[in-house]
Amino acid sequence: MKINDYSIAPQSMQATEKAACILVVDSDPGVRWSLERGLAHSGFRVLVADSSESAISLSKNNTITAIFFEIMPEAGLTVEILSKVISACNSAAIVCSSIDASPHNITDCIMRGCSRFLQRPFSLGEVRSELFHAISASTKTVEFKIHVPDAIDLGPSLIIGISEATRELRAMVQKVAQSNLNCLVRGSSGVGKDVVAREIHRLSSRKDNPFIKVNCTALPDQLLESELFGYEKGAF
Repeated sequence: MKINDYSIAPQSMQATEKAACILVVDSDPGVRWSLERGLAHSGFRVLVADSSESAISLSKNNTITAIFFEIMPEAGLTVEILSKVISACNSAAIVCSSIDASPHNITDCIMRGCSRFLQRPFSLGEVRSELFHAISASTKTVEFKIHVPDAIDLGPSLIIGISEATRELRAMVQKVAQSNLNCLVRGSSGVGKDVVAREIHRLSSRKDNPFIKVNCTALPDQLLESELFGYEKGAF
């Protein structure tokens, strides 16, 4: 997961001079570290925990605005544990994340009090967006306001990073997105080709239309054309 976007974050989220407090409960130390830094730069006050015990302990001395909770049964982070953390963090907005985005798992989280669900892996922009939505929909809406200068684009970029190369990539993506040319994104496995494609779509004039992802390598040669473009009855 790439979470290092500090260049386009909203200035602050305040409630009577106090930042909204986010409790991140995640088994991955790298994710905890990245979210702690990234969300703090977005104006949140961030607490991190790797277990329910740690999360409940933190809730005793802090007013938690929202919880970002990983569902990972192998690490002891289950929906039953989520219920305990929610009880300890009175009225906090809940965002769950998990590799398992099956309807059963999502429904289970919602039944426990989760209002937003994010499939892993994710970007900082996605986490930030889900937290904003969860907090806005919670009973704390009247207490919290997001203060963002008018000159800043409110839409978080999906391409995360502050290096010169990342900035150049974002600038190139913006230029490509403004054209109607076909675009080929090349790169080795895991570098983020899908993220770049989604960012081009997000910035394009077709952003309100669905982004359709097709794994062509999973389609047999004989069926590729008919699967992509359809076929007339009786063609086979």
